[in-house]
Amino acid sequence: MLEILSVKRQLQLVGIVVIALMAGLAANVWQASQSIAGAAEGVVQGKEVVADILPPPLYVIEAQLTALELLNTNVRDRDKLAHRLGELKQEFDNRNQFWSNQHLDPAIRDTLLGHQKETAEKYWNFLLSDFVNAVLQGDKAGIDAMAPVLIKLYEEHRARVDETVAVATAYADGKSGNLQLMLNEVKLTVSLLAVGGALFTAILLTYCVFSILRYLGGEPEVMQEAARRIAAGDQTADLPPNRGQDESLAASIRQMKDTLQRNIAQTAYERAQLRTLLNTIPDLVWLKDTEGVFLACNRKFERLFGATEESIIGKTDYDFLPRDLADFFRENDRKAVAAGGPTSNTEAVTYADDGHREILETIKTPLYDEHGNTIGILGIARDVTQTQNLMEQLKQSREEADRSNRSKSSFLANMSHEIRTPMNAIIGMADLALATPLSPRQQNYIGKIKSASHALLNIINDILDFSKIEAGKLE
Repeated sequence: MLEILSVKRQLQLVGIVVIALMAGLAANVWQASQSIAGAAEGVVQGKEVVADILPPPLYVIEAQLTALELLNTNVRDRDKLAHRLGELKQEFDNRNQFWSNQHLDPAIRDTLLGHQKETAEKYWNFLLSDFVNAVLQGDKAGIDAMAPVLIKLYEEHRARVDETVAVATAYADGKSGNLQLMLNEVKLTVSLLAVGGALFTAILLTYCVFSILRYLGGEPEVMQEAARRIAAGDQTADLPPNRGQDESLAASIRQMKDTLQRNIAQTAYERAQLRTLLNTIPDLVWLKDTEGVFLACNRKFERLFGATEESIIGKTDYDFLPRDLADFFRENDRKAVAAGGPTSNTEAVTYADDGHREILETIKTPLYDEHGNTIGILGIARDVTQTQNLMEQLKQSREEADRSNRSKSSFLANMSHEIRTPMNAIIGMADLALATPLSPRQQNYIGKIKSASHALLNIINDILDFSKIEAGKLE
């Protein structure tokens, strides 16, 4: 039936049973302890009474001795002794008051505070009133008559003390016997409960252990060692054949190991692909933390430092470059972090593997975690040496073309000016010839010369205007 319960429920059941047994045992022990305490209290009361009156209290003995001494002392010390008798009487009253406030057995109370107190009161009253007064007054006849009476009263009180001692002793002995009987009963009950509880708990624990082992599917130490090795990356760690159910802990660990192996293989494959991708990129790629320490790089970047990635990781630019260049790179890192986004710059570097120089266009981008905290800097640098050279050549070609255009424009302007002067002369002479008497044929020839000259002059003016436009002199 316990097999349908989970391991947690089984352990809780064992705990409840153990607590119930302990509670039952504690209840029996408590009940017995109360009985024992009552018996012990009776024993203590009897013993205390005996201790208080056997031997007779010191104040009774001292009172009798003081009374006898009072007979033989001088007049000067009699008041002092009489005062001492009053103090002893006060101690007697204090004792009676103490026992009056205690919860005594009725037999002891009747004896101690009844018969014994009665004889004691007679003794004290006769001593402090009649006897002391006779002594202080020097009544020798009275003293001789009262001395036997005082001794008789003292002996009567002693007899009653002996009776109280006998009653208290008998009461204490009876309680002591009951106490021993109760102790034996408690020992037997506790022993039976302890043995029965231990036996039942052992049976229940054994059954639960076997049930738990079925849930575990194997020995806990073996599974713990296998789990520790798997967590440490040891893929050869294995478990013994599963002795439990398919849902057992051993089966779960074995399934976890298989899943972990697949994930590790997939991660290794993806890592290899990523590494291949990085190494295939013709650009330099690297990754730093916020302190400028390298975390990763590709093969092209390895050529820049002339070192492998394993020897670059964990180091900084200062370990491979001159300090001024390393400071320049580090300052660009800080600018990228401060900008909060990609920043670019151009820099010339010399490769450590073969010594050739390249002009690099570098883009640095800060990396952030899910909380927005900066965790590193990604750098990508592309070789723009050829582009820079082409741009320089294009700039030179443009400057040469500009110079050629300016020379051409100057030539055309000069040429147009030189041509326009004779053309104006031709047009003027044609006008003069047309003003003279001419035959129709001659007039036709000269008119055509004039029209052609005007057309040519307009062309020259357009050429001159174009040259001024190129030269930037047209108003």
